[in-house]
Amino acid sequence: MIVNKRGSLYVEASMVMPMVFMIITGLIGIVMWFNGCLFEQVNNHLNMWNELNKGIEAKYMRNLDGIKEIFDQ
Repeated sequence: MIVNKRGSLYVEASMVMPMVFMIITGLIGIVMWFNGCLFEQVNNHLNMWNELNKGIEAKYMRNLDGIKEIFDQ
């Protein structure tokens, strides 16, 4: 008895292909979410670094001004 399995190929493809597309779409969404979180974290660190540098730069300038005043005397 010869069984025709031609229809099973279409049924399998109609079940597998949408699942593959949903998985790929989900992975792309996860990667985009991680990228967004990384971008936000980098911006926060840059803002913190800029605030830290302002204090260090102001202290350095005050020290230079003090040295300049000592040499001017």
